[in-house]
Order: sequence, then C-alpha cells, then structure tokens
Amino acid sequence: MTRSWPISPDDTEHYFRTGSIVMRQRVDAEALALLQQANDEDFRPEDHSPAFAPEFDRYSNQFVSRTHRLERLLDELRAPLAALVRRDVVFTQGILFSLRAGTRGYRWHFDNLSFCFVRPEDLAFTLWIPLTPIRAREQNGGMRLVDRSDFCARARMQQWAYYERRGYAGERGPRLAAAKAAQYEDRWYGAFDLEMLEDLSHPLDMDVGDALVFDRYTWHRSEALAPGPIETRTAVAFRAVDADARFDKRLFEQSMAHRVDDEVPPLFGHLLCELEDGIRMRDAVALGVSLWGNRAARGG
Repeated sequence: MTRSWPISPDDTEHYFRTGSIVMRQRVDAEALALLQQANDEDFRPEDHSPAFAPEFDRYSNQFVSRTHRLERLLDELRAPLAALVRRDVVFTQGILFSLRAGTRGYRWHFDNLSFCFVRPEDLAFTLWIPLTPIRAREQNGGMRLVDRSDFCARARMQQWAYYERRGYAGERGPRLAAAKAAQYEDRWYGAFDLEMLEDLSHPLDMDVGDALVFDRYTWHRSEALAPGPIETRTAVAFRAVDADARFDKRLFEQSMAHRVDDEVPPLFGHLLCELEDGIRMRDAVALGVSLWGNRAARGG
C-alpha cells in the first residue's frame, strides 16, 4: 500500500521551519483507491450538518468508523508522519471534505477545535490528501497556507484556550467577551491579521498522490472551487496528536459546552468525556481515542 515514505533531512528541515510540507507522490494507487472507496461508500447525508460546515458540499468525520478497510492504511501512515514530525503520534480523527464548484471554501483558521482535547502547547498535526488534482491558477479549490516562520498562530491558540477555560465564567465573562469582539472581528483574527494572512499566504498545486502535512499552529484556509471540468474537489484529512500529549478535560468540556448541538459534528470526541484529566494520548488509545479504537470500543 503506502509502503515506505522516505523522509529526508531536507523534508524535516522544511517542515520545522515552515510548519507544513507537501509530500509529492507518496500515496500510492492502492491507498488512493481505498480512500476513494471510503468516499463513495461510507459517507451518509446525515453526517453533514450544514450549520457546522456550510462551506462544504459534503463533510463527515464518521466515515472512518463505518469500515475496517482503512486500518492498515492508517497503521502505515503513522510511521512516516512520526518520522517527519519527530514524535510518536496517535490518530484521533478522519474527515472527508467535498467542495462543489461555486462554493467559497472555509475561512482563515488554525486548528483549535480539532484539537480542543489536548493542551494548547501539545503538538498536533493534520495529514491532508486530495482525491482530485488541484491547480491554483485554474479551478483552484485547494489549500492556502501561511508559513509558520512568517506568522505563527501559537500565541493565538493560547488566547483561545484561555478564553475557553475562563472567558465564560463569573463577572469577568462579559468583559472578556467584549474585549475579544473588539480585537478580533471574525473568530480569532482582526482586520490587520487578515491583511497579513492574505499577503503572506501561498496557494498549493497538488496532484492525486500528494499529501500535505501541517501543524496545529499553521494559519490556513480553503480556496473556492471555480467552475470548470472538475465539479467537486474531494479531500480526506487525518488528525493526529503527539502520543505524549495530555488530555485537557476542562478545555474540552468548555469548548463543547458553549456550542449548540448542530455546531458540533456528530460523534466528535464521543469517547473523550470518559477520559481522566491529564492522561497521555498513548495511554488513552485503549479507551477509544484512536480511529480504530473508537470502532473497537463501540463493538464494531
């Protein structure tokens, strides 16, 4: 399947300097066929709550739990990802995204909600694999990123975690909410940030067989898919955390508590509430945090 992904010193240097890297032609035909099959057969319309992800034609973080076909693939993906980021990793989530031509794509963000169950200082990663080719100067529909060396979201992640943990409680709550709204016009960036993000960012051309890796502190957004021969751009993303990252129970509970049901993807973190605060992710695997562990814990 994926066999061995060679990771060179240049790959590692580039990743640690910029926070991201496109690994060219590392995903082989068998792996791509499995991902396409999962896309075709394991998505359900009820997976996608338009209130949560209206920018996407299809969105699912449940498709992985419906099949055993991806177990071997995920096992093989862990080793090259760990070699690149120099950390043992635990996969925590798989997501299927589809953009239809004419849709606008997802706005600028860093991966706070995706990893809201570990501390903001813990390392976490996304492996993003397109199932359709992406040409920035033609139809686009791909990703736009800012190098971490130019503008890193780590401090913003800390602000978000502080606000989630303490921003809603007590008499300071309204004051913090007002201060946040005054500084950041849209979620966690303001007008000056937006100018920086657009100026410093770069689009990515990717072929089927390429894989993009980026860390949780990398600012990114998806580009709109223009009308053209490709009607839908589809990609699969796998989330992973440092195996020594620790569960932050308060951050997770606060992150979930202040969102209405349709703002949280079904099954997101569905077993995390059972974990003890501070447990390492490598020790939590048997309790159902990993993708395959979720299915086993549910008796699948």
